[in-house]
Amino acid sequence: MRHEIARAHELAAQSVALIAEYGLSRLTGGASVAVFLDCWARARLGEREAGHEQMKEMLAGQKSNRVLLFRTCFLAFYAEDCGAAGRVTDGLGALSEALELARTSGEKFWLAELHRVRSALLLRQSAANPDEAERELRAALDVARTQSARMLELRAATALATLLSDARRRAEALEVLRPAYAAITEGRDIADLVAARKLLEVLS
Repeated sequence: MRHEIARAHELAAQSVALIAEYGLSRLTGGASVAVFLDCWARARLGEREAGHEQMKEMLAGQKSNRVLLFRTCFLAFYAEDCGAAGRVTDGLGALSEALELARTSGEKFWLAELHRVRSALLLRQSAANPDEAERELRAALDVARTQSARMLELRAATALATLLSDARRRAEALEVLRPAYAAITEGRDIADLVAARKLLEVLS
């Protein structure tokens, strides 16, 4: 959540060691979160192919065992990594599954991020037509606001403000970003808040 990837990797690796020591299932419950975050963090820290393939294998294992808990979240992380690696089609496919799963299972705690990541991948696919990407970001904002998920709201607002600014819609960008940033009154050193503050300075 805080985008502190090295620290996330450190904690996830410690958890993975405990999972192995106690013989816990790697596919279910809190153990699955630690294992998946370890794979994701390693992909982001330089072990891209190994981390990516292990995420893919874990998702396949979950699917074959019909494990649905946290799957929407894992698919979002996987899709974001696909985008970073230039595998946009794979990422969009993962998000389609995640959005359908959120609809049918009711697991919607990461729904705002599904829309935000989909927007980013759509822009990677074709920056020439930002309309659908904007719709996804506005959907992300609506979900985050409904859930009172302030950090996810800020993340979506920052992405939308960037898109609007690029389209020379600066006043709209400020209208979106200012209230989302102001709503968070602590933790101003967190990466998402730093990015939002820098964008506000540019837009103001």
